[in-house]
Amino acid sequence: MRNSYAKTWIKDFWGIFCHEFRQIFSDSGVLLIFLVAGLAYPLLYNVVYLNGILSDTPVAVVDNCDSPDSHRFIREIDATREVEIAANCVNMAEAEKMMQERKVNGIIYFPSDFTEKLARNETATFSVYADMSSFLYYKNALMATNFVMLHEVGQIQMQR
Repeated sequence: MRNSYAKTWIKDFWGIFCHEFRQIFSDSGVLLIFLVAGLAYPLLYNVVYLNGILSDTPVAVVDNCDSPDSHRFIREIDATREVEIAANCVNMAEAEKMMQERKVNGIIYFPSDFTEKLARNETATFSVYADMSSFLYYKNALMATNFVMLHEVGQIQMQR
C-alpha cells in the first residue's frame, strides 16, 4: 500500500510538472520576461555603466572623535581620486540633511571611541553611508575608504 502511494505521488508530481512547464513556454509574457529581459538586462546594465569612472564624489564627514588619527584618515580619504570631502558636519543630522539636499553623495562617520580603540589595539570602526541612486557613488565611497583603511593597517603592522 505504501509503495502504491509513493508511485501515485510521483506520477501526479510529474504530470503537474510537465503541465506547468508547457504552460510556461506557451505564455508569451513569461517568455518575454525569462528570455528577453534576462538577456537585455545585463547588456543594458553594462551600457549604463560603460564609462564607470566617476571621480571626486562629494562626501560629508562626521568626526565625533576629532583626533589626529581621524584627521589623518580624513586627509588620506580626501587625497584619493574617488571622493572629495565636501563638508565637515557637526552631527549625523546635518550630514543626512546635506545628503537629502543632494549636496553630498555619501557620509563617512567616525565614532567618538575611534582613537581609543586604536590605542588599545582593538578593532576601530567607522561607517560609510552612500547614496544608492547610482551604484558609482557607493562604489567610490567604499573604494576610497577601503584603500585608506588597507594603507593604515599596513602602516600599523610596520610600526609593530
